[in-house]
Amino acid sequence: MISDLLSIIQREDKRNPMKDDELAKILDTNREKINLLRQENNIPNYLERRESYLIENIDNIIISDPQISLRKITSELNKLGFKISTFGVRKYKEYIDNKKREYLKREEFEFVDTNDAANKIDDFSNVIGALGSLRQVIKLAKASVLYPPNGLHTLLFGETGVGKSQLVEEIYNYAKTIRKNRNMPLITLNCADYSDNPQLIVSQLFGYSKGSFTGADKDRQGLVEKANEGILFLDEIHRLPPKGQEILFRIIDKGEFSRLGETSRIRKVNIMIIGATTENLESNLLITFRRRIPVLIEIPPLKDRPMKERLQLIYKFFSIEAAKLNCSIKLSEKILEILLFYKCTGNIGQLKSDVQVICAKAFLKLLSEKEDIIKITIKELPNHIKNQVLDISNKRDEHNLLGLNDITIVPNNKDIEKQLIKHDIGYLMKKRIDEIKKTEEGLKEKKNLVKELNTIVENYTNSIEKKYGYISKKDLKNFLGIDITQAVEYVLKEINIDEKLKQSLFNILSLHINSAVERLMAGNIIINPQLDNIKRNNKKEFEIALRLANILNEKLDITVPEDEAGFIALYLIHYIKKNRNYKERRVKVVVVTHGQVADSMLKVAQALLGINDGIAISMELSVKPREILEKVKDTITKVHEGKGVLLLVDMGSLVSFEEIISEELGVKVKAIPRVDTLMVIEAIRKASISSNTLEGVYDSILELDRMVSNSKIRKWDFRSKPKSKAIITTCITGKGTALKIKEVIKKKLGDLSCGIDIIPVGLLDGDFLEKILEIEKDYEILLIVGTVDPEYKNLIFIPFEKILDGEKLDFLLNAVKLSNNSIMKNNGGVSIKDLFDSKAIKFFDSCRSKEELIANMVDTLVHEGYVKKEFYNDVMEREEDASSYIGDNVAIPHTTRENSIIRPIIGVGILKKPLLWDDGKVNIVLMLALTPKHKNNFLKIYKLIKGTDLNQKIKKLNNGEDVIKEVLKYARRK
Repeated sequence: MISDLLSIIQREDKRNPMKDDELAKILDTNREKINLLRQENNIPNYLERRESYLIENIDNIIISDPQISLRKITSELNKLGFKISTFGVRKYKEYIDNKKREYLKREEFEFVDTNDAANKIDDFSNVIGALGSLRQVIKLAKASVLYPPNGLHTLLFGETGVGKSQLVEEIYNYAKTIRKNRNMPLITLNCADYSDNPQLIVSQLFGYSKGSFTGADKDRQGLVEKANEGILFLDEIHRLPPKGQEILFRIIDKGEFSRLGETSRIRKVNIMIIGATTENLESNLLITFRRRIPVLIEIPPLKDRPMKERLQLIYKFFSIEAAKLNCSIKLSEKILEILLFYKCTGNIGQLKSDVQVICAKAFLKLLSEKEDIIKITIKELPNHIKNQVLDISNKRDEHNLLGLNDITIVPNNKDIEKQLIKHDIGYLMKKRIDEIKKTEEGLKEKKNLVKELNTIVENYTNSIEKKYGYISKKDLKNFLGIDITQAVEYVLKEINIDEKLKQSLFNILSLHINSAVERLMAGNIIINPQLDNIKRNNKKEFEIALRLANILNEKLDITVPEDEAGFIALYLIHYIKKNRNYKERRVKVVVVTHGQVADSMLKVAQALLGINDGIAISMELSVKPREILEKVKDTITKVHEGKGVLLLVDMGSLVSFEEIISEELGVKVKAIPRVDTLMVIEAIRKASISSNTLEGVYDSILELDRMVSNSKIRKWDFRSKPKSKAIITTCITGKGTALKIKEVIKKKLGDLSCGIDIIPVGLLDGDFLEKILEIEKDYEILLIVGTVDPEYKNLIFIPFEKILDGEKLDFLLNAVKLSNNSIMKNNGGVSIKDLFDSKAIKFFDSCRSKEELIANMVDTLVHEGYVKKEFYNDVMEREEDASSYIGDNVAIPHTTRENSIIRPIIGVGILKKPLLWDDGKVNIVLMLALTPKHKNNFLKIYKLIKGTDLNQKIKKLNNGEDVIKEVLKYARRK
């Protein structure tokens, strides 16, 4: 079998190796057998077999974009054929972070010669985003052109309309400049025109000699010869048939070809081939062809590019139409907003086409109305844009960030963007300085300029902080792109201020730098009158500002002068000062319910406590969850003080907000999926104490909920312990026969007797009934067995002889079993015994990683019908949040999500060799597939593990049934 196993593994898809259960199915055996075979022959598991190939592809992805996110890496890997989730990629997070830092550090510190042609951006100035989202694209494009002697063959790929053809034109213009050859040819062939005729494409590409086929009455030059010393652009290259791809091999490999019909002559050619495709490279091009194309350039879709670049594209396209029509075009703020946010599935190509259609309709109206300016209204918009107008109204926050205004585009006017609002304190300073210079009195005021500028900084910062201070990082990065925001994020690690203030500083500084960079690129440098003062009195802040300026220099290929670093330092100084005076912070409480319940509960809590704190959000039942989420996010950004927010919600589905809000806003959030007035009162009371943490307030509410829940079930004090169980044996003396009966019963009950005291009582031991009454104070008496019936209350009496002859033995056993189950029943009606299954108890000689062990155990639970396949991802996501190691060589991997649990179970993994599990070593793993209603069961199991030597006993066992018996034995004792 091992040879068959090795053969299958050798042929498997290296991107998606087969798991043990898949291999077992092919070899018609069980998974345990395959697992054992692998370990005996040192064959790695499917994750390890995939790892080297996966790492290689991750490296290539990071090289092309060192700032790429985990989710984007996952997306790129899936495009390459890997079947992997974000959770799978997170396993390599540390490796990815180190690799990204390595490349970013290389970019930050390598010497850049700004006179070198490779670093001049002017040659690609027509490409919007050349300094932003397309920066890596431009770098690769330049590298492909500059590589000697004739450049590297290149493949462009991306969705329809992303701008592949325009990039080819820019590459061509750049190549002409570099090679100083204005007559360099650019020859284009659309492969779709010849996809069904390989013979014809051969003649088109390579030409033919006279007489090579019917109708070839003279020699004809092909496109390859026409492109000599230039570029051959093959558009829609995925439509080139395999035969067509193969005929290019010779020219790619050796620069040689022959015309059709030539048998002896070999022609030489020097060309750079650029292909473009919208299709998947893996499935639509020959592997042998792809390997011959060294440079792959992916152009991102419009939806993945910063919003400011889309705005620039809109200006550009309307400017082109204004020039064509030789007429000014007026765009209202509303029209700009719609064009910015409608779903443009055809990317830049569709955006350009839509602008042309809009202008054509508006021009017709202009002719009929005899006006001298084209006014764009909603009437001119295509129907597919009009249909989205209502949805776009929800984008107000991003719209405000863009600072849109009505705008008029004049033909051949290149200064359109100057009409945008600038978040740049340099403009305000320059304006004030210019005012001072104009008057004689102003010269006297110059002495007070430093003080005045400090006031300008404070007032300006407070005003834009109020407006933009708590925009989410996601929205800001969407608007500005990642170069500026990541540079700011990197440097702010050195600033030790409150997290809420740091978030505000991050946003404001990013907005300022975005405006300042645009100003610098336009050649507008503003002198900072405070520079010397800042360098002398605020050295630390200035050094950090210089650090940020240097990173921007390298990332954006610009020069940020010291004066600009001084402006950045002013923001840092302001926020560090503000941090010293920052008010005492507290956890914030937000109550979210359908109907007006939230308002009512909060008012009651505030009135009782005399504390005017907390926020209520009440929603109609018809409101969509997405709308509720946006309302909650908006509220949290306004009220949180940096210590986190506790959400009390009335529907379990709203708990998912916790993760979304934490990720998007960078604010710690905890959610509790049930709310009542008592909870609101306790939450407001706890949160009003500034020393309390979010976790502390959250835990106190959970404890309150547990206490209240228990009080509803039990009539007695929830702190009282349940009574132990007892069986009374009777005889005349309480000795001889009663003791014998005790031993017989223990033997008959076997393991069931664990946790049950058997107490002999004699008729002659004082007051017989009084003795039983004393026992009842401390025990729950199950029944009485013996030779004397005390006839006490309704207690069941079984004559001893009935036990001996077996007549009442089953009755005894069932009575004890029923009693044990009733002890261990929880609110969900499931006993501890019900939560264990010998098939879900696995023994491991060794295991390489916790990921492998979790995967193995989850596979078992899936196979036995306890959980869905998604359970693995849910557990691994929980592992990312916090370790499940609880000490005592025990780990309890689990999830807080119920959707992937079919029926409750506790899987058990027992390892002979300890496994490293985050901060400790593990011998026992309890895989908890439990829902909140089983919390009492879990607490009991937890106490067994933490408070006894049960785990030491379990480690020595090698049978699932024995493990269950041992657990139940300890449970009864508790």
